[in-house]
Amino acid sequence: RELLERHSSVENVKGFMGDRLTFGHVVNIVLPFMCAQAGVPRMPDSVRGAMNKLRQLRNDLVHKGERRASISKAESGEALCAAVFGFEYVKYVRPQLLERLK
Repeated sequence: RELLERHSSVENVKGFMGDRLTFGHVVNIVLPFMCAQAGVPRMPDSVRGAMNKLRQLRNDLVHKGERRASISKAESGEALCAAVFGFEYVKYVRPQLLERLK
């Protein structure tokens, strides 16, 4: 727990330690921790935050059946960019993590 809290918020680690592993846990806790341990640059907080917003929109729709009345073009663009940048970030760090965390 203490080691994880060096790289993620106390609240995120608390949720992670008591729940099942979710996409949010991976993005907010596991990936930053692994990158820090391997000396790999972390995902920028702005990208991670935008991915969390997109994840929340998706979860509201899928799990609660809730849909916001409208999503602005700016929000749509931010969500799309977050998904693309997040995907490209993982493609960038994956080989480094596999090599350094053997």
